[in-house]
Amino acid sequence: MLTTFEAFGKDGLVVSVFGELGEKDAPTLVERLFSYVDMGFRRTFVDMSRCRLLDWSALDVLVVCARRADGREVAVLSPTRELRRLLEATGLSVALPIYGSRAEALQRAVA
Repeated sequence: MLTTFEAFGKDGLVVSVFGELGEKDAPTLVERLFSYVDMGFRRTFVDMSRCRLLDWSALDVLVVCARRADGREVAVLSPTRELRRLLEATGLSVALPIYGSRAEALQRAVA
């Protein structure tokens, strides 16, 4: 698993996840996301479009990160079809907004 980050809009951050995200990699991603969230951006978008393999730990990572954000937005950007279904089926899409594209997220970020 590899992650990159970039500023997005005026007060947003995109964290892109590449490769496989399983139980073994979850603690590393949580640590990285915590450091990004702690930078103080109002919105953190987690881009999962290039994450080839996910398991239940991906949901856990996103929920833990959202809790750490303490009122600031943590959202999922371009989730795979499987991740979108999991977020919607579990009701987590309420706490973790889903954006289908960077354009949609940027539109929200500048609003």
